[in-house]
Amino acid sequence: MCFVGLLFAALTGLVFKEGLCYVFAAIKFQQPIKDDIGDKSVFTFNALPEADKDALIKKLQKKMMAYLIQPIEDMQ
Repeated sequence: MCFVGLLFAALTGLVFKEGLCYVFAAIKFQQPIKDDIGDKSVFTFNALPEADKDALIKKLQKKMMAYLIQPIEDMQ
């Protein structure tokens, strides 16, 4: 009898999840492409010369490492 309850809960969750996915997919299907692009920073990055791309990547890597090391230093 317990199996029936677990199965019902699993199937109910699956139905809600899939239902929401189809609802959002239906909305995206009707959305114009220009509104669907989202984060345009990718296009800005790709338009940069290679030297600027490399410099930006190094800058972001340093920033990320500083962000990751900060919590470790706070714990000590």
